[in-house]
Amino acid sequence: MAGKEITPKLLLEAIRALPEERRKIVLMYYFEGLTDVEIGNPGMEQTSPGFLIMCA
Repeated sequence: MAGKEITPKLLLEAIRALPEERRKIVLMYYFEGLTDVEIGNPGMEQTSPGFLIMCA
């Protein structure tokens, strides 16, 4: 999205377009303030919000 202004509407559309599991992680991390450790599932690799957002 280089050069594109990120408006609240655009952000909402992008979050809604995520698969449910990724959407929950993004919401917990950015809007509920949970840490990677609080969100992560023990034994699962690459579940950090940053990793999932990069893959979205």
